[in-house]
Amino acid sequence: MLANRGSSLPVASCSYRNANASFSGALKNGASLSKKSYLASLGLPSQTAPPSLRQARTLRNKQTIASTSSTAFPAYVDAISSNSTQSTDTHPRPKRVCIMVEPSPFTYVCGYMNRYRNTVRFLVELGCEVMVVAPGRGWSLPGADSSAFTDQPEDFCGAKVISARSFSCPWYGPLPLSFGLSPRIYKIVKEFNPDVIHCSSPGVMWFAALLYSRMLKRPLVYSYHTHVPEYMPNYKISWLVPAMWAVIRFFHNAAHLTLATSTILAGELALFAAAPRHLISVWKKGVCSDTFHPQYKCSTMREKLTDGNPERPLLLSVGRLGSEKNLKFLKEILEKVPNARLAFVGDGPAREELMEYFSDTPTVFAGMLHGEDLSAAYASADVFVMPSESETLGFVVLEAMASGAKYVNELIQDDELRAKVGAAAREEVSLWDWKAATMHLLDVQYPAAMAAAAVYYGNAVKKTVEDQGAGADVGTPSFA
Repeated sequence: MLANRGSSLPVASCSYRNANASFSGALKNGASLSKKSYLASLGLPSQTAPPSLRQARTLRNKQTIASTSSTAFPAYVDAISSNSTQSTDTHPRPKRVCIMVEPSPFTYVCGYMNRYRNTVRFLVELGCEVMVVAPGRGWSLPGADSSAFTDQPEDFCGAKVISARSFSCPWYGPLPLSFGLSPRIYKIVKEFNPDVIHCSSPGVMWFAALLYSRMLKRPLVYSYHTHVPEYMPNYKISWLVPAMWAVIRFFHNAAHLTLATSTILAGELALFAAAPRHLISVWKKGVCSDTFHPQYKCSTMREKLTDGNPERPLLLSVGRLGSEKNLKFLKEILEKVPNARLAFVGDGPAREELMEYFSDTPTVFAGMLHGEDLSAAYASADVFVMPSESETLGFVVLEAMASGAKYVNELIQDDELRAKVGAAAREEVSLWDWKAATMHLLDVQYPAAMAAAAVYYGNAVKKTVEDQGAGADVGTPSFA
């Protein structure tokens, strides 16, 4: 993640960069608006310079997705568009939550792995019964890494885990997907009797989530993680972008709440009518600040990442090695920083191409790292770099901040300033707590979906009664 020299909060600079990229994408896909009005719709001032620290904190804490037309559950509209953590009396927090997620956060390393693991952990800790449906054993493409195509653990932090038959993503063989559609899984979900069905998006499991929610008359929440329309041009299928938006609109307009991972992304989903504006909310972020901590700084890891040159400045990139990540841009940074070394932590389909591209530079490809090794890699670097322009959030940035890594390229030559920025990043990220994020989900966002579902299913029941005659007994939603 790169920012201009002298910016108070580089993360905020990236928000403006992403906003500009999102605005450009919106124009390409047929949206008609000025940049000023687009930035205003996201709660960002119509300025080109990064905001101050105080402005950035205000923008980060303020969710601007509000409704001017919904009167069915105004208390929840107000709640999800504010920082409130108080539930209303209309629908208390759910007691049973069914989470349908692909790929599995238990057997596949991806950007939202820690989000789902911590959400499940704290939902259970806060008194919820949780069941997770995730891809298990299945069919993988020939030659692809099949290590993630395995049975799921039966239990995770007290939550029941159900394995669904999986298959390889056609564009990326090691990625297991699952429709999650089977009489066996439907029976298990029905017997679990969830108060809320929460499904990751985009994916193919959203078919099952939608079907089960309608059959059981349960609230449906989609959380949007991977911005596929932004990635498609990198895979030479730009012509499918309008169709992808149509599919996203179909599913998310059927949900009772859409969770976005950032205010910028929430604004873009609203801009493209992916879901009703008043039913889009930002899923609060968090980071394990004990796992990612400066205390894990390690001379052995630094020796490895610098290829035996620990005295040289070390730039670190962590994440999937894909063409959509804009990683080749880092070669320009290396050329501008004398004696710097670059290390990539992670794997992906573009690894061979990137190894060839960086072959004439002092670059190390460290592969996948986990646990304390990953913590040590973050803490041992001088600068964290993330050139991607299409992230929905970018948890690696939060992890780097928690580790005290610095993430502005100009700071590499200024030891004192680099230390100050690293300390400030650590202090800032300590404010983001997984338990608080889960409490907001449980006390505000899930009840908002329950309220919206009560209106939806209530109207559906009313219409059925009118069609069949006032004496018909069609029942009512179990949670209403």
